[in-house]
Amino acid sequence: MVCLVTFREQKKCFDYSLTLDTEDVENILFAITSVLQNLNYYEHLIPYMEKLIEMEPEFKAHLYDIAYAYEKIEDYENSILYYLKYLDEDRSQTAPGIILE
Repeated sequence: MVCLVTFREQKKCFDYSLTLDTEDVENILFAITSVLQNLNYYEHLIPYMEKLIEMEPEFKAHLYDIAYAYEKIEDYENSILYYLKYLDEDRSQTAPGIILE
C-alpha cells in the first residue's frame, strides 16, 4: 500500500473537515476513526475517539473501540479503564430483573 500524503497532511484535512458547518460532524468523526483504525494509527485515533464519545455518549461501542486502541498502543491502564466503562454501561443496558455477576 502506498500512502500519497503524510499523516500530518491527512490530519490537517481531518481537522478541517470538523470545522465545517455541518450537521454530520458525528459521521465525519466516525469516518475519520474508521480510516485511522484501518491504517492501524491507533495513537492518532484516540483524540478523535474522545471527541466522538463526547458527542455520542449513548453509543457505548465507542468505549470498546477506544479501549481497543489503547490496548494496541500498550497503554493498558487506559485500556482497562475504558473496557470497564464499556462493561459497566453494557450491564446497565440489560433487562430489568436480570442480575449479572
